[in-house]
Amino acid sequence: MELNDMNLGIGLKDSNLSILLYADDIALLAKNEKDLQQMLDKLQDWCKRWRVLINTSKSKCVHFRKSRAKPTNFEFSVGRNKLENVNEYKYLGVVFTYNGNFSTHTEALSKGSGRALGKIISSIHQF
Repeated sequence: MELNDMNLGIGLKDSNLSILLYADDIALLAKNEKDLQQMLDKLQDWCKRWRVLINTSKSKCVHFRKSRAKPTNFEFSVGRNKLENVNEYKYLGVVFTYNGNFSTHTEALSKGSGRALGKIISSIHQF
């Protein structure tokens, strides 16, 4: 995708990581608001060219920062549609939080595994 050619993203050793792709799920990574908006504009152009629609109601922005830092008030957009800024987002089953803490994700995993274990135990007791 042409986003890689923009040389934007986050530094990772000797290269930049700007996009994560899996099936129809896309995550854009940028160092700052300006870069992310440029990437969103480029993605919108690509999608228009290939007649692909972006579901902006499912699209969100997370400003990763230290816990005490103020969140961005930048309004990101795709075309005329504003994207919601959120403190956490679930991507491919993993909950990413603004401060890099995975406690929300591990709590969700614990609850899910507890429910599964409860079902197994109840099934065993039926014998």
